[in-house]
Amino acid sequence: MGDSNATTDTTFTTSLDLDSDGSANRQHVVDDRDSAISYQGSWVQRSDPGASGKTLTVSSRKGDTATLTFTGTGISVISGTGTDHGMVSLRVDGDAPVEATGHVDSDQNRPAQKVLHEFTGLSGGRHTLTVTNLGKPAQGGKSTIVSLDALRVTDDSAADAHGEKPSNPARQWARVPQDTSTTLHLHGRDALMMAADFPIGNHKVLYTTSQPFGAPVVTSGRGTVEYLIGHRGDPGETVLQFKAGSSAPRFGAPEYGPSGTRPPVNSASITPTPALRPISASVRATTP
Repeated sequence: MGDSNATTDTTFTTSLDLDSDGSANRQHVVDDRDSAISYQGSWVQRSDPGASGKTLTVSSRKGDTATLTFTGTGISVISGTGTDHGMVSLRVDGDAPVEATGHVDSDQNRPAQKVLHEFTGLSGGRHTLTVTNLGKPAQGGKSTIVSLDALRVTDDSAADAHGEKPSNPARQWARVPQDTSTTLHLHGRDALMMAADFPIGNHKVLYTTSQPFGAPVVTSGRGTVEYLIGHRGDPGETVLQFKAGSSAPRFGAPEYGPSGTRPPVNSASITPTPALRPISASVRATTP
């Protein structure tokens, strides 16, 4: 067990699907021990109470593969996490492979799972996913462990056949933050809550990696204002949806409040406007 007083920072990314309640598509999960997955090499099975089905299948050798043939329009690869995790290659059919990792900088407060990648927009029908241990450490790591927790298969073509609404790519992100030069941060024992799909006035925040500070405030002349806070120096990413034909929402510069207070620091001011279009804004959160 890690030191509960550890101050080591953990950096990570996550995926987000605002329609993931199943109302927008058909999904099913293939657990790591499902016989539909073909393992080649030195994979071993481990118990993990935080994993899907409480199990992981783990490889430490370069060239080990796991293969699943599935029918659908998308698939998400879900891994365990740890400081010992290295790089993995993910490929669907003959497309270019995607490299990913379940590596985290600290085992203190590490997430039990990580979505390594979401493949979306595949043609309806049969596809083959291949997971390959690349045998190389992740940045900041030394080990080459690769783990498979589960595979989540999406079939929008099945939803269409039943008259259901297909998934909306504008409400799905394979990586948050989208800015690949940044990550989410956990500082020591801190918790991190990412707020998503909530209104500011008559408009919508699709997600923010900063923390909303109190309820939105209706002001005179500035529209509706929401304050966002975070650790000094941490990058923040906020995706807003507002009506087309209007001026873009305004982000205020980081602010400090009166002595002894911990004020909001990044404000997004949204003026009422008419057709929705998403924008993405990167803001740097700052607190005293």
